Amino acid sequence: MTLPGWYDVADFGAIQNYNPRTGQISDNGTANLAAFQAALVAAAAGASSANKMATVYANGHYYLSGTLALSKSVTLQGNGTVKQITPIPPYYDYRSTPGTVLAFPAETTGILVHSTLDGGSASAEYSCIRDMQIRRVGTPTPSAELGTAGHGIHTKNVIFVQNVTCYGFALHGFYIDSTSRSGICDGSRFDNCNACENGADGFHFEGIDSQVCLISCCTALNNRRWGYYSCSFGNCFVACTGQGNGQTDNGTIPGTGKTMSGNPGMTVTDTTGLAVYDWIKIASMPEVYQIIDIADHAVTLSAPASATVNNAPIYQYWKGTITGGDVKLLMSSVYGLSVNDWVTIDTIDGIYRISDISDRNITLAQPTPPGTNVTMRKIEKLALGRPSLELPHDVHAGGNYCVLNPSDTSVFIGCWNEGEGGADYNRLAQAATIIGGGWHTNAISPDSRAFLQYANIARIAPYRFSHSRGTLPIESTLGTPVGLNDMVAFHWRAGQTDNWQRMQYYTANVSARYWWCIRGNSEYKHMLRFPDKNADGTGKDGSPDGRAPAPWAPNGLFLGDSGSTEKNIRILCAKDGPPLTQRGSANGQTYEAGDTIFAREAASGREGWKCTEAGTNGTLSGVLGAVSVAGTLVVNNAAGLCVGHRLKLTAGGINGAKKITGIEANKVTYEPPGTESHESSFAVAYWRPSFQEFGKLGDLNLRKSFSITKNNATDLKLTEEQGACEIVKVGGNPGGPYSVIGPDIPDKEFTFINRTSSQATFKKTGGTGVVVPGHMGTKIWHNGTDYEQTCPNFPTTY
Repeated sequence: MTLPGWYDVADFGAIQNYNPRTGQISDNGTANLAAFQAALVAAAAGASSANKMATVYANGHYYLSGTLALSKSVTLQGNGTVKQITPIPPYYDYRSTPGTVLAFPAETTGILVHSTLDGGSASAEYSCIRDMQIRRVGTPTPSAELGTAGHGIHTKNVIFVQNVTCYGFALHGFYIDSTSRSGICDGSRFDNCNACENGADGFHFEGIDSQVCLISCCTALNNRRWGYYSCSFGNCFVACTGQGNGQTDNGTIPGTGKTMSGNPGMTVTDTTGLAVYDWIKIASMPEVYQIIDIADHAVTLSAPASATVNNAPIYQYWKGTITGGDVKLLMSSVYGLSVNDWVTIDTIDGIYRISDISDRNITLAQPTPPGTNVTMRKIEKLALGRPSLELPHDVHAGGNYCVLNPSDTSVFIGCWNEGEGGADYNRLAQAATIIGGGWHTNAISPDSRAFLQYANIARIAPYRFSHSRGTLPIESTLGTPVGLNDMVAFHWRAGQTDNWQRMQYYTANVSARYWWCIRGNSEYKHMLRFPDKNADGTGKDGSPDGRAPAPWAPNGLFLGDSGSTEKNIRILCAKDGPPLTQRGSANGQTYEAGDTIFAREAASGREGWKCTEAGTNGTLSGVLGAVSVAGTLVVNNAAGLCVGHRLKLTAGGINGAKKITGIEANKVTYEPPGTESHESSFAVAYWRPSFQEFGKLGDLNLRKSFSITKNNATDLKLTEEQGACEIVKVGGNPGGPYSVIGPDIPDKEFTFINRTSSQATFKKTGGTGVVVPGHMGTKIWHNGTDYEQTCPNFPTTY
């Protein structure tokens, strides 16, 4: 008895004519297709008159000769499903058959759900399909060619699908298609559905209106590309399973019943096509073996098999050697490979098309990535990826889950990922979110950017947060951002894309290994490092050389509570004097009064240097400027200038150090502005800082060193206190030769350092003394008559 509003296809002449166990068809199915179409027409008419959706009911196993098109909203109701009916290993699924099977020819789509946007006036929106298996006739095998056309269910409209299996189609099992604005599929729902053994993807969502769909408790099993593929703006996957997807064609050796028996002596039923050096895989064994000898049906392998086998199927593998960036592979064998085959290369991402085969050499249509050199790695031929089937994106050969659209925010909740090898691979390269379920970290592609949380919290790719509040956009990332190879834990920036900081585990330099580092956007902008447990004081592999681990500030520290670094004291260390340039840069290094530099080595002879007058070390070459308005300097080249630098303007009437407060193109503002102006071009130099040495090693008397800045050529007569020092340093710009008058005390010794560019004479009053060139130092001694030189001149770098 048929329920009211239900239309049984049997009442319209449909006959059960398909055996899902054997794949046999009792007639051509033309009558069944017509009967189903007639039932759909009647249901549409009944629904229209009753003003409610009708149901078309099919109980049994039917072969239909062509696509069943839904043009009006309808419920297509079956009587139950199973994942597959396959009489070959490893399934042996004879427990039950589906209550309803709809079988279709090869190269044919099973059910097509129309939209008014796909070129016609028909619309089957909100149609329901329930409780049936939809399949391609025949039994797919790992090496079978499924064809280049045909999906299980191809919908261009929003639908609800429940307890349905799509099995063995050439392309996608479920194709949710709003490409080219051909339909609106938003909000579709798939519950307890299965996609098995299809030639492309199990569930494929593509187009801007294939979003906000719910896929719950579904299974994608052994599809040849992706189990779940989302190229939309985001869908929700709940408690789904992906297993064995991304299967490649291992190249079954031609010949019916080609099997192998024995161990270690092997016999093969047929050796046609086999050759010495070929690589083969024996069914049920994980190892790959190379043939080293063939005699009649006897085959000797490179190593004994892991177990004795009896009539086990064998499959051919290929191995080749390639240099990164090249397109030529030297193969162990090319038997079974053809031009236009698509292959993958073990350890190298991507898929490659064979453009030429010559002897044992194959040529790829595109080069492999530069720098990736592999020797005798496994080459696998893909069952999918033929030129006749366009791949919509540059994707990996396949796997269980794939999200590629840059705007796709799909969510996976409690989903599971199972399988081995290439079939246990996922590419979640955009802003997807994964919560719970079963995911293996080695099964996520290296370019994935999904946020993964399971077993408390685990990160496969970075979690990114950004907002535009305030004056600058803020972005932070947990994990290594795409494009970086460093081991980054936390990455943040404000404003410009290159204005970032990060916390990373430092591995770039062996001297800093085993340290966590807070650093900026340059290798030289390391702010602070913290040792981990491996920096244990043993001195191994860059740990702190037998010293107790402690924080490390490579660029020094600022001390003080002022909001400006200029008003705080900087502490750092150096080898033999205050550094002339910034670390890792040719720009001059600025010092403020109070900055302290500790000597890193005892050979310097002192504990360190303290800045007594602010300035900038280093050399400015070829920089010319003019001042037309006080406080503004226009230069020919501002590349070596930084805000905070102290400048010396050599024009007449411009005196004292000028601090740079701003740089815009070649216009430099400075303070104090003064009242000067000088429109003619003049040389611009750094105003050099002054330092007081302290803590001579062996005698910590701070009065032993004396520094002075001299900006005129008059004689400098040392005071009694200054004359008691042992080191005299003179800096500044005296503008010409000058003299230093020392005390007339026999046996008095000095180390004299002339930091100016002018020649200096160190002498007693009325004497001739010692001439010291600019930027040179020497040791001098009072011989009872005058001062004389006791060592050669040495250059000074500070």
